[in-house]
Amino acid sequence: MKRVLSQLLVFVTIVFFITAGVTLFIEYKNKESLGEKNNIEIKIENSKILVPEETSIVKTNYIFSKNYFVIRTILSILIPIFILKSSLLEYAEELFNKKIKNNFSQGLIMGIAYSIINFVILFPIAFFSSFYRLKLVGLLNYGFFDWLLDLLKGEMLNLVIFSLFLGISFYIIKNIKRWILSLGVLYVLIMIFGVFIYPVVIDPLINDIKPVSDKALETKIINLAEENGIKNLKVYEIKKSDETSALNAYMTGIFSTKRIVIWDTTLQSLNEDEILSVVAHEIGHYKLNHIPKGMVLEAVLSIITYGSSIILLLMINRKSRRALKGPYGLGYVLLYSTIISMVTSPISLYYSRKIEIEADKFAIEATNDNLTNGILELRFMETNLSPYNVDEWYKILRFDHPTAKERIDLSNSYDYDK
Repeated sequence: MKRVLSQLLVFVTIVFFITAGVTLFIEYKNKESLGEKNNIEIKIENSKILVPEETSIVKTNYIFSKNYFVIRTILSILIPIFILKSSLLEYAEELFNKKIKNNFSQGLIMGIAYSIINFVILFPIAFFSSFYRLKLVGLLNYGFFDWLLDLLKGEMLNLVIFSLFLGISFYIIKNIKRWILSLGVLYVLIMIFGVFIYPVVIDPLINDIKPVSDKALETKIINLAEENGIKNLKVYEIKKSDETSALNAYMTGIFSTKRIVIWDTTLQSLNEDEILSVVAHEIGHYKLNHIPKGMVLEAVLSIITYGSSIILLLMINRKSRRALKGPYGLGYVLLYSTIISMVTSPISLYYSRKIEIEADKFAIEATNDNLTNGILELRFMETNLSPYNVDEWYKILRFDHPTAKERIDLSNSYDYDK
C-alpha cells in the first residue's frame, strides 16, 4: 500500500506543478486585464441588440477555461492508465482473493478507492480552476476553507453514489446472465431516482434553499407557469451571494417535486422582466419534456459507452484471464469508457445546446419579448464573464449551452409568425 501512495504522490505532484505553471503563465501574460472592470453597456438600435466588444477580463477568463479543459481531458485518460499501471489493482486482487469474496463489497471498495484517487489527482486542477482563477477574475466571494468544504460535500456525494453503483454493478455482472440489460435498467432507475429525490433531499443538504421572499414576484412566476399549463409549481431562492457574483436559475424535479430555484444573485441583479424571461426559459424545459428526453438520451449513450467498453475488454484482453476478472477488468473498462465517452459526449452536448435554443424560443413566445432574452446574454457576459463566442472545437467538446452570439442572434432575428 505504501508503494501505491508513493506513486500517487508523484503523480499528483506532477499534475500540481503543470497546472500551477499554466495558471501562473496565463496570469502573468494577462495581468493588466485582471483588475479591469467588466461593465457591459446595453444598446438597442432599430429593435436590435448591439453587441459590445468583449472586455479583456472576459478574454482572459476564456483562455483559462480552454487550458483547464485540455488538462482535465488529458487527466481523464491518464487516471485509469495510472490505476492500471500502479500497484493498486494488484493489492485489490490479493485482498479480494484472500479476504473479501462478496461481489457487492468488492465493487463498493473499488468505487471508494477510485473516487478518492480521482479526487486527489484532480484536486490541483480543481483548486486552480474553481478557486484561484475565480478569485483572480472576481467571480468568487468566499475564502479557501469555505470553498474546500463545498468541494468536499460534492465529492462525498459523488463517492457514495458511484461506490453504490459499482457495488451493485459488480454483483449484477457476476450473478445475472443478462447483465448488460440489467445494468442499463439500473442506470435508468438511478436517473429516475435522482429526478425525484435530488430536489427534495440532496439539494437542500448542500445548498441554503428557502421559499422565494418576494411574494409578488412569486405570484407572477406561478401565474406564468399556469398560463403555460404547469400547475402546483414551487418557487425557491438559493443563497449564493456569499460565494459568487454569477447568476443562475434552474428547474428541477417532476410531478409533485417540480420547482424553480433562483439564485439570490439573479434576484438582486436582474429586473422583473429579465427574471420572468429566465423563469420562462426554465418552464420551457419542463413543458417541452426536455427532462425525460434527456434522461433517455443519457441512458442510451451510457449503455453504448459501457457496453462498448466491455466488448473491447473481451476483444482486446481476451487472452488475459487476469484482465477479464475482478479489479483489472474494472481498470480496463474505466480506460475504454473514458476514450469512448470522448465520442459520445459531443452528442450529449449537441442535444443540450439544441434544447436550450428550444427553451429560448419558448421563453420569447411565453413573454412576447424577444429582446429581453438577448439582453440576458449581455448580463451573463458581465456577471458570469461569459464569452460572446468561442472556438468551434471548444463548443463541440465542452459547451452544453449555445454561445452568447447564437442566443443574441436568435433574439435579434426572431420571427413570431414561424
